[in-house]
Amino acid sequence: MKRILAVIPFVVEDDLRQRHEAALNKAASPGTVVRAVSLTTGPAPMDYEKPGFRHADAEVAELVERLQPEFDAAFINCFEDPGLTEARRVAHIPVAGPLETAVFLARSMGERFMLVSPDPNGEGGYRRAIEAHGAGALYSAFLPVDFEVGGDNDHESAVETLSSVIRRGRAEHQANLAVLACTDFLTLHADIVKRVGGCVIEPATTAVRALELQLDMQAKRAGAAA
Repeated sequence: MKRILAVIPFVVEDDLRQRHEAALNKAASPGTVVRAVSLTTGPAPMDYEKPGFRHADAEVAELVERLQPEFDAAFINCFEDPGLTEARRVAHIPVAGPLETAVFLARSMGERFMLVSPDPNGEGGYRRAIEAHGAGALYSAFLPVDFEVGGDNDHESAVETLSSVIRRGRAEHQANLAVLACTDFLTLHADIVKRVGGCVIEPATTAVRALELQLDMQAKRAGAAA
């Protein structure tokens, strides 16, 4: 049994946390259990666009440090990977970031890719992260989409909006590979793929699969050393 902690770095309603947890467990491999937790104090998703917003990096790291005895691995359930560096400093379990793992996957595929994001002002930060992870030459376009993070978005409308943006990006930027630059798109991913086909990377489940692989490799090494 693999136990993976998903840290939502915001204060969110319990129904949103439960939706994320259910979707992550549905996407995980058999034998993996994902538990999603959120901050009890700190920023809410609605605070994201306010002037001077800052992620609660220290609170994320504290949560990982406190809960890690119950888990085999953890990841930050936000595309910006807030608190990832801080969490890794205090963790003795593997800690993944969705942006980092999604970009590494895109780079390994060797295809031009676009980011589809609900943050119209986020390209600069994402571009710097993509460059830092060695995928700058493959980055093709940043496509903002109308979506309320943490809000009560209509599922069908959100799926069609994102699908339309991906189709447009493929036509205009010759980038077949799309990266969903928000883990709140998690519950929309399967229906988006049905609409647009091709490869659409969802970063939260990508982080879960990367951690599953890492844990399998650790188990094999431990078995070989025994």
